[in-house]
Amino acid sequence: MAQGIRNFCAAARQHVEGDFKLSDAVRQVFGQPYYGVPSQQDAACIYPLQVLRYGSADVLLTMGNEPGQACHGCSASLSAYFLARTGGGLKLVNKAIDFGQAGTSGYPGDISPVRIGKDDGIAIESGGTFQGHTLMLLDFYAFHAGRVVHVEASPRVALSASDAGAVGDSGPNTDVSGSWVIPPGASNTLRVEYKVTVGRRRSATSATWRLIGERWVLSSGGPPKALEAGQ
Repeated sequence: MAQGIRNFCAAARQHVEGDFKLSDAVRQVFGQPYYGVPSQQDAACIYPLQVLRYGSADVLLTMGNEPGQACHGCSASLSAYFLARTGGGLKLVNKAIDFGQAGTSGYPGDISPVRIGKDDGIAIESGGTFQGHTLMLLDFYAFHAGRVVHVEASPRVALSASDAGAVGDSGPNTDVSGSWVIPPGASNTLRVEYKVTVGRRRSATSATWRLIGERWVLSSGGPPKALEAGQ
């Protein structure tokens, strides 16, 4: 859903005006926004999400629809606007329109700033529930040489899964929860610690990915089998 559109989602107004940093970034990029698109399924409109702060710049993230106003399996289309901090203000220096897709039902998931190798970037935790099976995934995008690059992983980084809501599954419930970190001073390393519960049995495992070029490659350990089956 291309963000060449100029009208903003009406539902974004309170979200933007209640956050000074977000509203200031929106004004710098778009001028005075017009919140003219009412809430409706699959309506194309700009919805400012958040501002992420890096060493010398802020990044405004937007999406091309109101969160929740998309089909169950539909992701959100993300755009980024790069604002250099100069003289106590902000100046738009670059943008990446529709650089990636994330989430379900038009929700992009949780987005946080990270350092990936020598580049700034973002991590996105997103997923959904399908026929009672819930799966959460972790994706990365790096800001590299004026572009936003999807840093893929092999295998893809799955964080959590549950089949507690599955209908007709007579076996014990399986739940996997994972916590991840890119250690300070080791921005080419991604570690995930997993806790696995199958019925009353509990176990733990871990996995480590190394950054090789523009890709995370599994170097030790691995995701639990329950996660591999859910992807």
